[in-house]
Amino acid sequence: LETVVTDRNDLSAPDKAFNFRSHPAGVRHLVGIGFNLISTANNHSIDFGERGIRETLRHLETLEGAGLKAHAGIGIDREAAVRPRNIAVKGADVLFSAIGIGAGSYRAAEARPGQLLYAAPEDFTAVVARLSRAQGAYRILSVHYGDELQVMPAASDVRKLRDEAVRAGGIDLVIGHHAHVAAGVQEIEGRLVFYGLGNFLHLGMQDMAGFGLCRDYGLLARVHLARGEDGRYRARAIE
Repeated sequence: LETVVTDRNDLSAPDKAFNFRSHPAGVRHLVGIGFNLISTANNHSIDFGERGIRETLRHLETLEGAGLKAHAGIGIDREAAVRPRNIAVKGADVLFSAIGIGAGSYRAAEARPGQLLYAAPEDFTAVVARLSRAQGAYRILSVHYGDELQVMPAASDVRKLRDEAVRAGGIDLVIGHHAHVAAGVQEIEGRLVFYGLGNFLHLGMQDMAGFGLCRDYGLLARVHLARGEDGRYRARAIE
């Protein structure tokens, strides 16, 4: 959810080309039609500064009583930003964490709201470690990263997502976004990395076909899970 959620018109925005905000009623509509897990770790969640972050948190917390299962990414402090969210699914715990880019001065701290930074090794390690240690049947990590319009992830990003998060950290599903284009999908011993899903909904986006191969569509993925005798969910099939 790459926006600040607010119904206020008096929030100060930084001097840059794009500052996004969405009315809570719009997000409530998304929740009402079935979007029940939201990542807020991205370079537009901080478009209206600390007040905007607090607004987003306030409205999403209200929606948790109206169908939203969980949201992760920005937090009221560092502990809240790094802590995995727990969602009960058919008697099992599914865990969800998120990390992104673009926080700048709004990096979450002990007494400051914000998000953790994908580019900061200590932040990425902390998010992966907390998610890895948490007890649950399935672990999902949402990552806002990389360069726009790049259909091939950088080798350094592959090492972080595939090797650090999945192989070493035991994360079951990594979902990448930010580039606005679809990137590769990789299976690693039953675990999955979606390096980039592209755009699902981006009002006003230009005709992406002009940017060449693989840049004119997005991916919508469905992962079918089966529960093993050990209680863990594993990917059985992917559409």
